This record gives sequence, C-alpha cells and structure tokens, in this order.
Amino acid sequence: METSYQGGVAGDEADNFQRLSQTIASNVKKISQNVSSMSKMVNQLQTPQDSQELRNQLRQIQNYTQKLAKDTSTILMELMKMRVNQSAQKLQRERLSDEYISTLNTFLAVPIATRARARSGARSSSSHTYRNV
Repeated sequence: METSYQGGVAGDEADNFQRLSQTIASNVKKISQNVSSMSKMVNQLQTPQDSQELRNQLRQIQNYTQKLAKDTSTILMELMKMRVNQSAQKLQRERLSDEYISTLNTFLAVPIATRARARSGARSSSSHTYRNV
C-alpha cells in the first residue's frame, strides 16, 4: 500500500509539472503574440495612424504583458524548484526557460523602440517647424 501511495505522490508531481509547463508555454505564446501586436502599434506611432486611442491601447497591452511576464516568471521558478528525474522533463523545463527568456528579451525591447520612435518623431517635427520659419 505504501508503494501505491508514493506512486500517487509521484503522479501528482508529474501532473503538477505538466500543468505548470502548459501554463508557461501558453503564457509565453500570449506574450509573443502581444509583442507582435505592440510592434505593429509602435510602427504606427508618428504616422497618420497615430492617435491617443492607439497609444492607450499600446500602454494597456504593455501593462498586461508585463504582469503576464511577472506571473510566468513566478511559475517558472516554481517549475525549476521541482525535482525531476526524467531527462524528458529536464529538457522540457530547459526549453521552456529558454523560450521564456527569449520572449521576455523581445518584450523588453518594445519600450525602447517606442521611445526611439517618439524621439525621431519629435526631431522630425521640430526640424519641420524650423524649416517653416
């Protein structure tokens, strides 16, 4: 009976590992999709498509994605603390960590691109104003 109980615990751990892995994979996919949307929005800044609504939407997606990234980081830390014996689980955990870091780095570049786009627009509008004087 003790063996089946330990097997149950191992089964619960395997289920928990799988649940955490699926959550991380899903969150990484959402973050990646949001980064793609934000990049498109950033490209519309300082163009005729630019609007306050666009900027608000960009800010909302950035805030949501930042929270999602923090939550995913917490879940990933929980997954990394789990003891895994199977090499497949170790590889899966490593792959998820690598994908998360890569996606997070891409996400962190969005505010930089936004500021650069705003600065270039400010420069072109000030130089445009100067030429009109």
